[in-house]
Amino acid sequence: MPVIQAPPLLHLGIAALSGYFLGALPLAYVVGKLNGVNIFKIGSGQAGATNIFRHIGPRAAAVVFFGDIGKGALAMLFAMWLGISGAWLLVPALATTMGHWNSFFTWFKGGDGVVTGVGIAMVLAPFAVAIPFAVAAFVLWRWHSAAHPTLWGGLAGYAAFLAISQADWANVDKGMVLGITVLCAAILLHSLVYHRRHPVAASAADRGREQSGDEESEYLERQQR
Repeated sequence: MPVIQAPPLLHLGIAALSGYFLGALPLAYVVGKLNGVNIFKIGSGQAGATNIFRHIGPRAAAVVFFGDIGKGALAMLFAMWLGISGAWLLVPALATTMGHWNSFFTWFKGGDGVVTGVGIAMVLAPFAVAIPFAVAAFVLWRWHSAAHPTLWGGLAGYAAFLAISQADWANVDKGMVLGITVLCAAILLHSLVYHRRHPVAASAADRGREQSGDEESEYLERQQR
């Protein structure tokens, strides 16, 4: 296995710091505020495309979805421009993900990081990620009303990536597969811990919407009488 020379510490630090701030850009929070919604106080309480989709709509969700992909991709492209390569790219990749989890701009709140992770992986292994991205998008679209659809889409996409990365035409270095696996495992663990700590966030919001809907129906019935 070829030895990858360690990058200058300054470059690695700049890549990690810029990755954190790119990941921390609160797109879902801003889109929510522009639509009169505090994304941290509705649904799952996470700043992500799924929560935006459920409570604002598909157009706003698309902005957040592709914006979060762009954050991850741009962070990796900048790190590569600085000369970071190989397994060292895992450092800015994790920093970018942590920025999305705990954004400095939103009092260290954020999302699960699945979509940002897709953007990171698309740069690290573009040929091996294209088809898994389509698989993940299909799962997300088909089961968007299920519990944690982004997580299930991410797991389906990762499974497809793991299978495709074994093919010679994909040209994916084994170390890169390991790096992306570590990143996916970190995102999965973070998501599981979050939902374990906030088991009633989504259900409480759903009950609130149902109660509000019932009250509105009762009001309309009274008006008709």
